[in-house]
Amino acid sequence: MEKLKVLIAEQSVLNRKLIADAVTATEYGMVLHTASNGPIALEWLQQDAIDVLLLDAHLVALIGMPAFEGIRRTHPNVDIVLLSGKDPESASITLEALNHGALDFIVKPEREEERAWGSAFRSMLESIFAQIQVRQFLPLHSARPISSPSVQNPAAADEPLSAGQSKGFHHQGGIDLILIASSTGGPVALDTLFRGWPAQVGSPVLVVQHMPPEFTKILAESLEKKYRSGISEGVQGEFLQDGRVFIAPGGSHMVLGENAERKKTVRLTETAFVNGVRPSADVLFQSAAEHFQGKNILAVILTGMGNDGTRGVRLLKEACNCFCITQSEKTCVVYGMPKCVADAGLSDETVHLEDIARRIGQISRGER
Repeated sequence: MEKLKVLIAEQSVLNRKLIADAVTATEYGMVLHTASNGPIALEWLQQDAIDVLLLDAHLVALIGMPAFEGIRRTHPNVDIVLLSGKDPESASITLEALNHGALDFIVKPEREEERAWGSAFRSMLESIFAQIQVRQFLPLHSARPISSPSVQNPAAADEPLSAGQSKGFHHQGGIDLILIASSTGGPVALDTLFRGWPAQVGSPVLVVQHMPPEFTKILAESLEKKYRSGISEGVQGEFLQDGRVFIAPGGSHMVLGENAERKKTVRLTETAFVNGVRPSADVLFQSAAEHFQGKNILAVILTGMGNDGTRGVRLLKEACNCFCITQSEKTCVVYGMPKCVADAGLSDETVHLEDIARRIGQISRGER
């Protein structure tokens, strides 16, 4: 399989070398060019067929978001992966770029973590490059923007795609808890989901998005500012409340607990990574299965790499009255997590991203 042609646009000379070494060490990529600023990167994009642009988040700030959007329009076949720092400014820029078409991001190690460039950083690059190569060989994903029309047949616009298995779901008394899991492409998917979130949904909502610390806080603040109050990072000891949305903080697993009055609370732990991530959907879902036995649970699995959430959905279905929605392949940036759940026979319904909020409203009201 031909290696991906990579352009590195990074301000730091040392970082450019470390990133180039990491790309070269992967099985899937080769460095075609490097650039120290935006104009040079644009010149290389115009001169050569680039597959992947590894772009310093601070360069995005320098060229401005309109210029970034221009790159996306002019070079739609180039996948952009942001190289972000750990500071709040980098995190904010990165999340904005994801909402404007960047595929994914990698947090650059600190200088004192230089050894991590050769292991963890390379591993993250390999995962992203592998997914890009797979997508290039799937005609289904030739039209990449997930904001494309969610239903191809207008006559069927009110009908969700279905996996054909309802598992006998019933929920007299309403939905007790909504669980959402996402990874690559998740920030944009969550933005779409909460943009159309039904006002009448009153259940507590717990979200796992695979992101590092600081990024999840900015994601929660951005969603709350744009769409609704009551969206925040999970905080140790907070009570679950109807209508509140808690996003698991990066670097911690979010689980459930109870106080002396048996009220459900949020708990945060820093136990071992599960499925290579922390927070993990499997950890949250297992905890929910233990604390909501026999209750009505709605689980939603959105775009993302890997299989996080599959084991958790299975546990939910064993312990609870659980209905599971998976995002459709057509609207996923990476059809990994939803595919694993569907392949395991655990998806009750496959739904295009633009329609998931509407379906959550219908299911919460007892409509099928």
